[in-house]
Amino acid sequence: MRALVRLMTVPEDKRDGRWLEEGLQAAIQLEMSTIPPYLYAAWSIDESADPSGTREVILQIAREEMLHMGIACNLLAAIGGQPRIVQVAPSYPTRLPKDIHQGLAVALEPLSRELLLNTFNYLDLTPSGRPYHVGEVPHHDRYGDDHPETNIAFLLAGGGAPTTE
Repeated sequence: MRALVRLMTVPEDKRDGRWLEEGLQAAIQLEMSTIPPYLYAAWSIDESADPSGTREVILQIAREEMLHMGIACNLLAAIGGQPRIVQVAPSYPTRLPKDIHQGLAVALEPLSRELLLNTFNYLDLTPSGRPYHVGEVPHHDRYGDDHPETNIAFLLAGGGAPTTE
């Protein structure tokens, strides 16, 4: 997080195009580090043995991360930058870029309770910046949206995908 903290402590009058490009590229790199682990975990779930829809919840989280990456890429392109995507794609296991969650390693591995608790739970923090506790389901996600079924806390609480009834 030090690198992101450094970006955010730059005085407003010094926040120029280069500063914005660096921040947007950091966001792209972060999303490129998290999307593959979510997809790998989701694809490890046998759909026929997933009555609660956990696979779909994790795929929805991956889609949200892809949306974040797309927004960062579009913003970077809009200001004349060129998103570096392939160049920042990590080899796994890896640490998150820019000292985010220092010490947290992400890997490509099948879904397990340990993966939810020790990795994904730290990627989807509470609005105050702490991991969710087992059984804690937020009323709103960190963006204020009223769909807690699309976050890791919901899975830790034993939820699955919402029914369509």
